[in-house]
Amino acid sequence: MAVAAVVAGLMVSTASTAAAAAAAGPSVAWGFGGSAFQMEGYWNSYGKSPSVADVFSKAKYPDNWPDVAPDHYHHMVSDLAYLGELGATAYRFSVAWSRVIPNCTGDVNEEGIQFYSNVIDNALANGAQPYLTMHHWDMPQVCFDRYQGFLSDQIVTDFLEYAKVLFDRFGDRVKYWLVQNEPESHCNSGYRDGRYGPGLAGGNSAKYTCLRHAHLIHGKVVQYARANYSSKGWKFGSPSIMSYYEAADSTNSA
Repeated sequence: MAVAAVVAGLMVSTASTAAAAAAAGPSVAWGFGGSAFQMEGYWNSYGKSPSVADVFSKAKYPDNWPDVAPDHYHHMVSDLAYLGELGATAYRFSVAWSRVIPNCTGDVNEEGIQFYSNVIDNALANGAQPYLTMHHWDMPQVCFDRYQGFLSDQIVTDFLEYAKVLFDRFGDRVKYWLVQNEPESHCNSGYRDGRYGPGLAGGNSAKYTCLRHAHLIHGKVVQYARANYSSKGWKFGSPSIMSYYEAADSTNSA
Protein backbone atom coordinates (compact mmCIF):
# COMPACT_ATOMS: atom_id res chain seq x y z
CA MET A 1 0.00 0.00 0.00
CA ALA A 2 2.85 2.38 0.89
CA VAL A 3 4.56 1.72 -2.45
CA ALA A 4 1.28 2.22 -4.30
CA ALA A 5 0.74 5.52 -2.47
CA VAL A 6 4.21 6.73 -3.40
CA VAL A 7 3.71 5.75 -7.04
CA ALA A 8 0.33 7.45 -7.10
CA GLY A 9 1.87 10.55 -5.55
CA LEU A 10 4.58 10.62 -8.18
CA MET A 11 2.00 10.23 -10.92
CA VAL A 12 -0.05 13.12 -9.56
CA SER A 13 3.10 15.25 -9.18
CA THR A 14 4.23 14.46 -12.72
CA ALA A 15 0.79 15.17 -14.12
CA SER A 16 0.64 18.47 -12.27
CA THR A 17 4.07 19.50 -13.56
CA ALA A 18 3.12 18.58 -17.12
CA ALA A 19 -0.16 20.48 -16.85
CA ALA A 20 1.62 23.55 -15.47
CA ALA A 21 4.17 23.42 -18.30
CA ALA A 22 1.42 23.07 -20.90
CA ALA A 23 -0.47 26.01 -19.42
CA ALA A 24 2.66 28.17 -19.44
CA GLY A 25 3.36 27.38 -23.09
CA PRO A 26 6.71 26.53 -24.68
CA SER A 27 9.89 28.20 -23.50
CA VAL A 28 11.24 29.83 -26.65
CA ALA A 29 14.04 32.34 -27.00
CA TRP A 30 13.54 34.81 -29.80
CA GLY A 31 15.46 37.78 -30.93
CA PHE A 32 17.95 39.09 -33.44
CA GLY A 33 21.48 38.47 -34.60
CA GLY A 34 24.27 39.12 -37.03
CA SER A 35 27.94 38.49 -37.59
CA ALA A 36 31.06 40.54 -37.02
CA PHE A 37 31.95 40.82 -40.72
CA GLN A 38 28.42 41.86 -41.69
CA MET A 39 27.96 44.43 -38.95
CA GLU A 40 31.04 45.85 -37.28
CA GLY A 41 33.08 47.55 -40.00
CA TYR A 42 36.56 48.90 -39.24
CA TRP A 43 38.18 45.71 -40.48
CA ASN A 44 41.75 46.91 -39.89
CA SER A 45 41.26 49.30 -36.96
CA TYR A 46 41.37 49.15 -33.18
CA GLY A 47 43.90 46.34 -33.15
CA LYS A 48 42.06 44.08 -35.59
CA SER A 49 43.93 42.29 -38.37
CA PRO A 50 42.38 41.34 -41.74
CA SER A 51 40.29 38.18 -41.83
CA VAL A 52 39.90 35.84 -44.79
CA ALA A 53 36.47 37.40 -45.35
CA ASP A 54 38.00 40.89 -45.46
CA VAL A 55 40.79 39.98 -47.88
CA PHE A 56 38.59 37.94 -50.23
CA SER A 57 35.76 40.48 -50.35
CA LYS A 58 38.06 43.44 -50.82
CA ALA A 59 39.73 41.71 -53.79
CA LYS A 60 36.54 40.49 -55.42
CA TYR A 61 34.28 43.46 -54.70
CA PRO A 62 36.61 46.47 -54.39
CA ASP A 63 33.78 48.99 -54.81
CA ASN A 64 31.12 47.18 -52.80
CA TRP A 65 32.36 45.45 -49.68
CA PRO A 66 31.60 46.10 -46.00
CA ASP A 67 34.68 48.02 -44.91
CA VAL A 68 32.42 50.17 -42.72
CA ALA A 69 29.24 48.04 -42.93
CA PRO A 70 26.50 49.39 -40.58
CA ASP A 71 29.26 50.69 -38.29
CA HIS A 72 28.04 48.56 -35.40
CA TYR A 73 31.45 49.05 -33.80
CA HIS A 74 30.54 52.66 -33.04
CA HIS A 75 26.74 52.32 -32.75
CA MET A 76 26.55 49.14 -30.71
CA VAL A 77 24.87 50.72 -27.66
CA SER A 78 22.05 52.33 -29.65
CA ASP A 79 21.73 49.23 -31.89
CA LEU A 80 21.26 46.89 -28.94
CA ALA A 81 18.76 49.21 -27.29
CA TYR A 82 16.27 47.84 -29.81
CA LEU A 83 16.48 44.47 -28.07
CA GLY A 84 14.80 45.93 -25.01
CA GLU A 85 12.33 48.02 -26.99
CA LEU A 86 11.17 44.97 -28.95
CA GLY A 87 11.19 42.53 -26.03
CA ALA A 88 13.86 40.23 -27.45
CA THR A 89 15.14 37.47 -25.19
CA ALA A 90 18.11 36.38 -27.33
CA TYR A 91 20.88 38.11 -29.21
CA ARG A 92 23.18 36.11 -31.45
CA PHE A 93 26.46 37.75 -32.41
CA SER A 94 29.85 36.57 -33.55
CA VAL A 95 33.31 37.38 -32.29
CA ALA A 96 35.90 38.19 -34.93
CA TRP A 97 38.88 35.99 -34.08
CA SER A 98 41.10 38.57 -35.82
CA ARG A 99 39.86 41.30 -33.46
CA VAL A 100 40.64 39.23 -30.37
CA ILE A 101 43.89 37.48 -31.41
CA PRO A 102 45.08 39.40 -34.49
CA ASN A 103 48.11 37.21 -35.20
CA CYS A 104 46.11 33.95 -35.19
CA THR A 105 47.85 32.89 -31.98
CA GLY A 106 49.64 34.67 -29.16
CA ASP A 107 48.90 38.13 -27.80
CA VAL A 108 45.33 39.14 -27.08
CA ASN A 109 44.01 42.49 -28.29
CA GLU A 110 42.48 43.97 -25.15
CA GLU A 111 40.58 46.62 -27.11
CA GLY A 112 38.78 43.85 -28.97
CA ILE A 113 38.03 42.02 -25.73
CA GLN A 114 36.54 45.18 -24.27
CA PHE A 115 34.31 45.71 -27.28
CA TYR A 116 32.78 42.23 -27.05
CA SER A 117 32.51 42.51 -23.29
CA ASN A 118 30.45 45.65 -23.85
CA VAL A 119 28.29 43.83 -26.41
CA ILE A 120 27.52 41.13 -23.86
CA ASP A 121 26.76 43.62 -21.09
CA ASN A 122 24.47 45.67 -23.30
CA ALA A 123 22.57 42.61 -24.52
CA LEU A 124 21.99 41.49 -20.94
CA ALA A 125 21.00 44.99 -19.84
CA ASN A 126 18.34 44.97 -22.54
CA GLY A 127 16.92 41.63 -21.41
CA ALA A 128 18.51 39.36 -24.03
CA GLN A 129 20.73 36.36 -23.42
CA PRO A 130 23.88 36.53 -25.57
CA TYR A 131 24.44 33.63 -27.97
CA LEU A 132 28.12 33.87 -28.86
CA THR A 133 29.30 32.49 -32.22
CA MET A 134 33.02 31.82 -32.13
CA HIS A 135 33.59 31.56 -35.88
CA HIS A 136 31.42 32.97 -38.67
CA TRP A 137 33.71 32.34 -41.66
CA ASP A 138 36.21 35.07 -40.72
CA MET A 139 39.35 33.34 -39.52
CA PRO A 140 42.41 35.63 -39.40
CA GLN A 141 44.05 35.78 -42.82
CA VAL A 142 47.39 35.06 -41.18
CA CYS A 143 46.14 31.58 -40.19
CA PHE A 144 45.45 30.82 -43.84
CA ASP A 145 48.75 32.31 -44.97
CA ARG A 146 50.66 30.11 -42.54
CA TYR A 147 49.03 26.74 -43.08
CA GLN A 148 45.91 27.10 -45.27
CA GLY A 149 43.52 27.32 -42.34
CA PHE A 150 40.97 24.53 -42.20
CA LEU A 151 43.07 22.32 -44.47
CA SER A 152 45.64 21.80 -41.71
CA ASP A 153 45.50 20.01 -38.37
CA GLN A 154 47.04 23.15 -36.88
CA ILE A 155 43.68 24.93 -37.07
CA VAL A 156 42.31 22.61 -34.38
CA THR A 157 45.06 23.56 -31.94
CA ASP A 158 44.88 27.28 -32.68
CA PHE A 159 41.08 27.41 -32.55
CA LEU A 160 41.05 25.74 -29.15
CA GLU A 161 43.48 28.34 -27.80
CA TYR A 162 41.21 31.06 -29.18
CA ALA A 163 38.18 29.42 -27.55
CA LYS A 164 39.99 29.29 -24.21
CA VAL A 165 40.39 33.08 -24.33
CA LEU A 166 36.65 33.50 -24.96
CA PHE A 167 35.76 31.16 -22.10
CA ASP A 168 38.11 32.95 -19.74
CA ARG A 169 36.96 36.48 -20.61
CA PHE A 170 33.25 36.00 -21.28
CA GLY A 171 32.26 32.77 -19.54
CA ASP A 172 31.01 34.60 -16.48
CA ARG A 173 28.13 36.03 -18.55
CA VAL A 174 27.70 33.84 -21.64
CA LYS A 175 25.67 30.63 -21.30
CA TYR A 176 25.14 29.75 -24.95
CA TRP A 177 28.07 29.06 -27.27
CA LEU A 178 27.85 28.45 -31.02
CA VAL A 179 31.25 27.08 -31.97
CA GLN A 180 31.01 27.55 -35.76
CA ASN A 181 28.38 28.96 -38.06
CA GLU A 182 27.22 26.49 -40.72
CA PRO A 183 30.48 24.54 -41.08
CA GLU A 184 29.34 22.66 -44.19
CA SER A 185 28.42 25.87 -46.01
CA HIS A 186 31.73 27.39 -44.89
CA CYS A 187 33.67 24.44 -46.31
CA ASN A 188 31.61 24.35 -49.51
CA SER A 189 31.92 28.05 -50.27
CA GLY A 190 35.35 28.82 -48.87
CA TYR A 191 37.33 25.69 -49.70
CA ARG A 192 35.51 23.71 -52.40
CA ASP A 193 34.01 26.39 -54.66
CA GLY A 194 36.04 29.52 -53.90
CA ARG A 195 32.93 31.70 -53.57
CA TYR A 196 33.72 33.11 -50.10
CA GLY A 197 36.86 33.64 -48.10
CA PRO A 198 39.48 32.30 -48.19
CA GLY A 199 38.46 31.73 -51.81
CA LEU A 200 40.02 28.32 -52.35
CA ALA A 201 38.52 26.23 -55.18
CA GLY A 202 39.89 22.90 -54.03
CA GLY A 203 36.98 20.64 -54.91
CA ASN A 204 35.51 17.95 -52.69
CA SER A 205 38.88 16.89 -51.32
CA ALA A 206 39.35 20.33 -49.78
CA LYS A 207 35.72 20.43 -48.62
CA TYR A 208 35.95 17.17 -46.68
CA THR A 209 39.33 18.03 -45.20
CA CYS A 210 37.83 21.29 -44.01
CA LEU A 211 34.78 19.51 -42.58
CA ARG A 212 36.96 16.98 -40.78
CA HIS A 213 38.77 19.78 -39.00
CA ALA A 214 35.53 21.63 -38.30
CA HIS A 215 34.14 18.56 -36.51
CA LEU A 216 37.38 18.05 -34.60
CA ILE A 217 37.27 21.69 -33.50
CA HIS A 218 33.74 21.33 -32.18
CA GLY A 219 34.63 18.19 -30.26
CA LYS A 220 37.83 19.62 -28.77
CA VAL A 221 36.16 22.87 -27.70
CA VAL A 222 33.21 21.15 -26.04
CA GLN A 223 35.44 18.55 -24.37
CA TYR A 224 37.63 21.28 -22.93
CA ALA A 225 34.65 23.24 -21.64
CA ARG A 226 33.09 20.20 -19.98
CA ALA A 227 36.39 19.22 -18.38
CA ASN A 228 37.19 22.70 -17.05
CA TYR A 229 33.86 24.50 -16.63
CA SER A 230 31.41 21.71 -15.85
CA SER A 231 29.70 23.72 -13.11
CA LYS A 232 28.70 26.47 -15.55
CA GLY A 233 25.96 24.49 -17.24
CA TRP A 234 26.85 25.96 -20.63
CA LYS A 235 25.01 24.90 -23.78
CA PHE A 236 26.84 24.29 -27.06
CA GLY A 237 25.76 24.03 -30.66
CA SER A 238 26.67 24.85 -34.23
CA PRO A 239 24.03 26.34 -36.54
CA SER A 240 23.71 24.11 -39.57
CA ILE A 241 22.11 24.14 -43.00
CA MET A 242 19.85 21.64 -44.65
CA SER A 243 18.25 21.10 -48.03
CA TYR A 244 14.50 20.66 -48.39
CA TYR A 245 13.10 18.43 -51.11
CA GLU A 246 9.58 17.66 -52.24
CA ALA A 247 8.68 14.40 -53.93
CA ALA A 248 8.19 14.60 -57.67
CA ASP A 249 5.11 12.39 -57.26
CA SER A 250 3.19 13.33 -54.11
CA THR A 251 0.86 10.35 -54.54
CA ASN A 252 3.68 7.81 -54.26
CA SER A 253 4.51 7.18 -50.59
CA ALA A 254 7.61 5.20 -51.55
